[in-house]
Amino acid sequence: MTRMYLLDAIGDVRGDFLLEVRQLREGRTKKGLRPRRKILLIAAVIALSLLLVGCAVAYVLRLRDLTLGTISRENVPTYYDEEGNLIPTEASAAPRSIVSLQGTNQQAYAEWSEFRKSYQPDGTAAAQLETSKGASAEALPENFRDIYSCYTSEMVATLQNIAEKYGLNLLKKEYACAYDYEADVLLQSLHLDGVVKADWAGRCQYLHGYFFNNGSFSLPMELTAEESGETVFAEMDYVRKDCLYPYTTTVAMTQTLREWNYTTRDGMALLLVLDGENGHIFADRADAFFHIYVDASRREMQPEDLKRIAECFDYAVAPQTPSGAEVTQFFAQAQKDYEASQESRQQALYSGGYGAYVAQRLERADSPYRRDNMLYSLLDLNGDGNEELIDYQALQILTLKDGRCTAYFDSLRDAPGVSGLFYFCQDGTVLIRGVFDDSYWYYRPGADGLELIQAVDEKLGSWTLYREPKRLEGERITEPEEKQAITKEEAYAIIDSYSVRDVGIQSMKRFGEPLKTYPYRDENAVFIAKMLDKYENSEDFVYTLEDLRGNGSQVLIVRIPYVADWEGNVREGSPQIYGFRNGIRGTVFSFDYLCEGGILCQCEDDYYEFYRMEGDDFVSIEKLFVDENGYWLRKTPGQDLNTSGRLDYQVITREQAQEIIASYPETGMNWKPFALYPLQ
Repeated sequence: MTRMYLLDAIGDVRGDFLLEVRQLREGRTKKGLRPRRKILLIAAVIALSLLLVGCAVAYVLRLRDLTLGTISRENVPTYYDEEGNLIPTEASAAPRSIVSLQGTNQQAYAEWSEFRKSYQPDGTAAAQLETSKGASAEALPENFRDIYSCYTSEMVATLQNIAEKYGLNLLKKEYACAYDYEADVLLQSLHLDGVVKADWAGRCQYLHGYFFNNGSFSLPMELTAEESGETVFAEMDYVRKDCLYPYTTTVAMTQTLREWNYTTRDGMALLLVLDGENGHIFADRADAFFHIYVDASRREMQPEDLKRIAECFDYAVAPQTPSGAEVTQFFAQAQKDYEASQESRQQALYSGGYGAYVAQRLERADSPYRRDNMLYSLLDLNGDGNEELIDYQALQILTLKDGRCTAYFDSLRDAPGVSGLFYFCQDGTVLIRGVFDDSYWYYRPGADGLELIQAVDEKLGSWTLYREPKRLEGERITEPEEKQAITKEEAYAIIDSYSVRDVGIQSMKRFGEPLKTYPYRDENAVFIAKMLDKYENSEDFVYTLEDLRGNGSQVLIVRIPYVADWEGNVREGSPQIYGFRNGIRGTVFSFDYLCEGGILCQCEDDYYEFYRMEGDDFVSIEKLFVDENGYWLRKTPGQDLNTSGRLDYQVITREQAQEIIASYPETGMNWKPFALYPLQ
């Protein structure tokens, strides 16, 4: 806005006065007395000009104007070594600014936040808290308890007073869209078509978010660039200014932080921020404030990238106040539509015979790795003369009825909480060996499905015997009531009492070809031969044999890169140790490098843990890492749980940590292609 424009905007100022003011500013006016009326009018014009210019400056957003405080490492605890010397430390992460989501209209939140930090319940409130373990909080109005985290009536009263003081409304209801298929509920309830411009609508996938009774909302989404096809995650917060909003965001105060003002092509003034970790877009409207978080973790984002993303959003969106009855209806319809789509998907999957099922499974594979990992067997499990199809990846068994597939066993339905690998025993028993835990679930094939015989499960060194399956109650998996503690020896006596057999296996992409068996005495050879047959890029798989136990026995270590997407991008796998017991695969152990003496190291950034292999177990012998305060901590096997139930770690200096890490020197491994392994 130019100076003359500001003056011309005042319609009742005569032109000669405008000219004099302009000459005065340009230093070309002649000195002399002016009538009092003229002087006062000129003063008023100048004052109004300065006021308008000041307003323009106020609407130029700056990060400092939005900041409520800083999360930093100011309260770092002090540690001393055994000789009483201070152990030096440094922050492991940059401090973060707490940023308001209501723009500069932040006084109410700041006052409420300060109250919560310093709040100590008085005698009455404390007595309420002690009764029934928080029953008093349950009695509070839902919005105060769940939205504003109030837990006493004192907090409720204080919050109400703060809102009244600043003339703000309190949010009354929060609606959470827990699943991605409920994303439309948010848009429908707020009467929005979307939050991106029309040319981006087809390249935006909305995910689950949440919204409030006044129309404020938070909506995550994935944006796909038309040129590169790259997908970026973003999340828009839209906050009405007439409410006391309970949430904030944070910005990392890194040395590379950049902020600048940017005006979109349609005239919206923005504040753009790149903090070295993520991108942030801020927009201030008279009635609402926008914050858009942009994930920059995949690659370093440049200012031009953030500008392009900023251009895709519609900053004129006007969400309506949701109707509670409509919201309930929209949620119910979303659930109904999702269940119908799932049913349709399952019907399409099962509508034909095994060949049609396999074809659809292959069509839905999201990468070559997933496709190559789809294996099946055909086996008459219950002796009715019909072969069942075993889908190893889906952990599912199908049978045919009237020419259509039907689920004979579905692990999600029939064995909730069980995830693993199928094995088939000599006596007809079906075994599911846990992948993520040390568990063994044994089933007897029945006329219409598998029936649990027993299971043995190890947790934290203790073994349990189950005689009944886990149950799914709502969304919660309940543990079997009929269970018995057993020893490790008793558990392995049960495991070893079953003998697995080779029933033949084939890749789904070669459906119809004869099933392959692997009649090798060497269990490592069986595993490697299957991998060579299964994966198209198996020529890149390598192995080595190492004496990790120190007793002359050789342990199989493999490194398997896998093709992660259809564009052919390959992810290098970490070294992994595979072990087998009577034809059953044991727990796979991943590590980063091998140290002298057969020690295995897992490491990432400032975290190091060293293991020794004892029997079939991997025992941690040393752990070093940097905690949230920037201190190096060490744990050795001699340190046990202290009285508070927490692991008692020893604080050490950075130099000591480096010395300990260096005491485990890395040694090389003699990698060979899978194709060179002797199959026998």
